[in-house]
Amino acid sequence: MPDIYERLRERLDKFPQGFPKTESGVELEILQRLFSPDEAEIMFALRPYPELVSIVAERMNRNETELGDILYDMSKKGLILRYKAS
Repeated sequence: MPDIYERLRERLDKFPQGFPKTESGVELEILQRLFSPDEAEIMFALRPYPELVSIVAERMNRNETELGDILYDMSKKGLILRYKAS
């Protein structure tokens, strides 16, 4: 199985801004500094549109409160956007 950061790079590269592979592998070092392995794994469960934490938690079979805390921290680091329904 490919490294979690290589898989994340491949996923990010599918977005319009891209995240191409380099010969030096510096992009993987960047991802390792930005995302913990757990955060990288969470990225695979997120959709490109707003969802309730409860839906993501159910999809991942994770505790909603714990996942919500992680997602909040990820948003504070600028890794994801947070949307508060009114």
